[in-house]
Amino acid sequence: MAPEWAQLHPDLIQAIANRITAYIDYIRFRAVCVSWNSAVPKFPNHHHHLPPQIPWLMVPFMGDETESYRCFFSISEDKYHILELPECSEKRICGSSLGWLLMLEKGPAINLFNPITRTLIPLPPLTTFPHVVFRPSKFGKEFKVFYTTEDSEPYSLKTMQNYFIRKMVLSSSPKNDDMEEDDNYMVVVILRTREMAFMRKGDQVWTLVKDPEFCFEDVIFHKGQCFGLDSDRGVVVCDFDGPSPKLNVVSSGPQGEFGDYLVDFFGDLLLVSRTREHNHNHTLDYTTTNFRVFKPDQSLPGWHWHEVKDLGDRVLFLGPNSSMSLLVHEFSGCQRNCIYFADDNYDSHYLVDEDYDSDDSDEIGAHDLGIFNLYDGSIEPSLYLRRNNWLIWPPPTWVTPNPS
Repeated sequence: MAPEWAQLHPDLIQAIANRITAYIDYIRFRAVCVSWNSAVPKFPNHHHHLPPQIPWLMVPFMGDETESYRCFFSISEDKYHILELPECSEKRICGSSLGWLLMLEKGPAINLFNPITRTLIPLPPLTTFPHVVFRPSKFGKEFKVFYTTEDSEPYSLKTMQNYFIRKMVLSSSPKNDDMEEDDNYMVVVILRTREMAFMRKGDQVWTLVKDPEFCFEDVIFHKGQCFGLDSDRGVVVCDFDGPSPKLNVVSSGPQGEFGDYLVDFFGDLLLVSRTREHNHNHTLDYTTTNFRVFKPDQSLPGWHWHEVKDLGDRVLFLGPNSSMSLLVHEFSGCQRNCIYFADDNYDSHYLVDEDYDSDDSDEIGAHDLGIFNLYDGSIEPSLYLRRNNWLIWPPPTWVTPNPS
């Protein structure tokens, strides 16, 4: 670059950097020259708060799972980013929220991990779930999960790592030093059994929301409250204050619809249903064929739901991740009024792993990714899937770059 650009005053360089809205542009800005790199911190500080970023699709790195690399596909750039993340070696990513990954080891350990800042936060291990017992065994069934005091089932390390937790949602993003006094985040998970559990920062154990009447598909934090989506009973407010959790059904949901996702949609709450069709020649082969989006009028008792046909200049990202919405005009590479979806049909994944031999299990699983156009109902395969149409394992998930 021209020498005069390299001689800009550091305060001016920082002022220019503070106007950058995309994290990838921030990285490029620091790479311009040595003086710009030294004038701008590695990550945006609290004076430079980036808006929510277009998520990357975290996809399997085509190598041994013990390797220290992880692959992220950027839809805005149409390219891969391969990051060296030894913290992820032999770990199973069981969900993402606000740029943080929930990682399970082949053992009791659970961690939150930010792949951008590489901050690692230990969480209470699997053995602190009140219905889980861990006993080292040479027979491969180290975990025992108790559904009642008398009914239990043994699970291997691999099965617990892959399937015990379906989804994770954060109430807020943990500070990267995890030391701020006001950093009172909460982690909520949905288990394979559709039960809900949670922990607050500083908790040493997980609290299980034990109520056999509820079967959760999704959970989200919206306007300071935690909302759960029950497959039969509708939208539920989850009150985690007090000695025991309380669940209150606030709406039965749209008539005749079974919801799959809740989305915080710029101050509104959306319910999204997803339709899959199964290939009868192979009962576990499936593909998504439709989405329907609904918004409630919360001023009426039980809420009144109406279908949303146009998201406007907005887009949804759904899958194993915490559901999210973004404005398209703030970023390039996204199609307006579309739903970008990843595969979260864990029931079929589980059956393939447990009931089929290794040759059969290579045929399907975690392949149901694409872009749904709400205007005309068309679906196009994701750019990643067009290039990789084999078994995708572990399942890809949307991850929002979060350098703050």
